[in-house]
Amino acid sequence: MARAWLDPDYKELVRSDPLAASKEVGVDWLEPTGFGTPSDFTALHVLEDTPTLHHVIVCTLCSCYPRPILGNSPEWYRTPNYRRRIVRWPRQVLAEFGLILPEDVEIRVEDSNQKHRFMVLPVRPDGTQGWTEEQLAEIVTRDCLIGVALPKPGVTTNAVTRTRAAVHPAAP
Repeated sequence: MARAWLDPDYKELVRSDPLAASKEVGVDWLEPTGFGTPSDFTALHVLEDTPTLHHVIVCTLCSCYPRPILGNSPEWYRTPNYRRRIVRWPRQVLAEFGLILPEDVEIRVEDSNQKHRFMVLPVRPDGTQGWTEEQLAEIVTRDCLIGVALPKPGVTTNAVTRTRAAVHPAAP
């Protein structure tokens, strides 16, 4: 995703053909990896965030996840609690991850399944102008790519995400 922020042609490839884009950076989606391969041909979709639209990924049936690219899914991603609540109360669940989005930002929850996997192309954060691809890649975390975090200068792929305890949302 860091390359997509710097290279408009690569960004278009990411949006139009994510499999080719992943191969271009050395990840062959369909070849077995240490994290496994999709059980059958699986379409990979990259969803682009904008200043007024934020995507978050879930698999409500099991825990479908783009393992060949992101490795094994985090434990919380596989829990029925996350899978159920992110669909019903996405803004609240994201807040429990520390991600509080303005009310004018639409949140779209995308449901992965056996045949379709999703990843998020986050908005490039302010304050990263002049950064190299390597510097940008450090702030593109797994959590950013599934939509439960935003990339931030100073928060790297090695940072531990703190979550907050779940609370029942206020009745509408």
